[in-house]
Amino acid sequence: MTNIVAIVIVTAYTYTGNPSASGMKLKHNSIATSEHIPFGTVIHLSDNLGDFIVTYRMPSRFKGHNRMDIYFGHDKRKAKQFGHKLVIATYAP
Repeated sequence: MTNIVAIVIVTAYTYTGNPSASGMKLKHNSIATSEHIPFGTVIHLSDNLGDFIVTYRMPSRFKGHNRMDIYFGHDKRKAKQFGHKLVIATYAP
């Protein structure tokens, strides 16, 4: 199968106290996406960001948008510094 490649806006989020939507434990390599990408999917992000596992969902207001959120644990300062980036996401369907 051919990988899916998409240009996406990546932002950061921090721990809210809520369990992940997938029931998986949030880790440093967790990422939130819209529901069209299944939980457990590994997504590679360009710009040396690395590989992430889909464990959470983006808020419904972002449905259908090419947007993803990287999990930064409790580090709000680091998440703010990350800001947002336009990157290439690659994953298997």
